[in-house]
Amino acid sequence: MNPPLLEVRDLCVRFPIGRRDWRGRAQAHANAVAEVSLSIERGEALGLVGESGSGKSSVARAILGLTPIASGRVLLDGVDLSALGRRDVRAKRRSLQMLHQDPFASLDPRRTAIESVVEPLAIHRMLKPRERRLRAMVLLDAVGLDPLQSARFPHEFSGGQRQRIALARALALEPELLVLDEPTSALDVSVQAQVIELLGELQKRFGLAYLFISHDLALVRQVCARVSVMYAGRIVESAPRDELFSAPAHPYTQMLLACAPLADPAMERARSLPVLEGEAPSSARPPSGCAFHPRCPERQRVLGERCVRERPMLTTRAAHGAACHLI
Repeated sequence: MNPPLLEVRDLCVRFPIGRRDWRGRAQAHANAVAEVSLSIERGEALGLVGESGSGKSSVARAILGLTPIASGRVLLDGVDLSALGRRDVRAKRRSLQMLHQDPFASLDPRRTAIESVVEPLAIHRMLKPRERRLRAMVLLDAVGLDPLQSARFPHEFSGGQRQRIALARALALEPELLVLDEPTSALDVSVQAQVIELLGELQKRFGLAYLFISHDLALVRQVCARVSVMYAGRIVESAPRDELFSAPAHPYTQMLLACAPLADPAMERARSLPVLEGEAPSSARPPSGCAFHPRCPERQRVLGERCVRERPMLTTRAAHGAACHLI
């Protein structure tokens, strides 16, 4: 069998905190990501959800090589990226591109739209100068921008248009996988719908795979075939989309879905939201046992001290995995 397009095995990411010794080495570290494993097949969209600070963006940056990996492996087409030399890994990473949360910050304000799309082609020395501009024009048209606007600068476009330019730039190197880090959170709701529709069209047209990072469950449900839920740097549940939304197994996932807004304003006003007490744990001082136990409504009623002492492992049954002692 062919390997997955992307496979992440036991990924750990740590950041230095506090004081440093006389050599400049940190004396303590915070675990932003702990033992995360996931895989994405060709043409598949995987959603990665969780509240702010859960480690979603750290996973994305580690996959792309933007953040050092403390331990674990990232394999692309079965090739371990950490084992490659600088030249080989640069060529291999053309298959991985990222779409950032803020399109205005991700674009160079001194470059026109077409120059932004041409830039990665020039860096990787792909095509001749005239062919680069032609390809850039084709890509701008593919993402729904008028090629006649290609000489404008980022400040002359709306937020949705800037995200389309960033998307065209990401497609310039013909990637197989796009990492989408909250790609619509900085956009108006109506523009969000347009970008999501565009992502669906591009996925079919170019055979793209997506790692879709978001806290918006409605968007994830619309875009992704599988969903993984992160809490405190770990994946606590992973399942096919319809199964996860219809029968969530982990108490944290159940709370997330229960708090998701409803489309009907009358139903939204009438319902009572569950209360999730406390705050997400600090990555510098994680709680013992299950990281969710200080906030879990099921702990005292069902298992008590076992949740405090013992960290649950991700148990998978029929493609649905959850890290909870109740499973």
